[in-house]
Amino acid sequence: MIRENIIIKEPQEKEIISQLDKKDDFGSIRIKKLLNLQDLSRKENSPIKFIVDAVLGIDLFRDFDVMKFPEIVSVKNNFDLLNT
Repeated sequence: MIRENIIIKEPQEKEIISQLDKKDDFGSIRIKKLLNLQDLSRKENSPIKFIVDAVLGIDLFRDFDVMKFPEIVSVKNNFDLLNT
């Protein structure tokens, strides 16, 4: 089996971000700052990326797929599908 890079898209993500950009309350500002942070599991020379790459290099994890998912996930996909 070969490792696959899977990208999951959230169709409403762009709409949600554009609505968020129009807001300037404290909560919205915090969320915007969080969304602008780099993903350290993918940033070169990051200790977290080093660990991820090391784990994926172990024979036991060689066939594990790598998934990239949206930063913003709908309530339906986050809770309803999990029945929580």
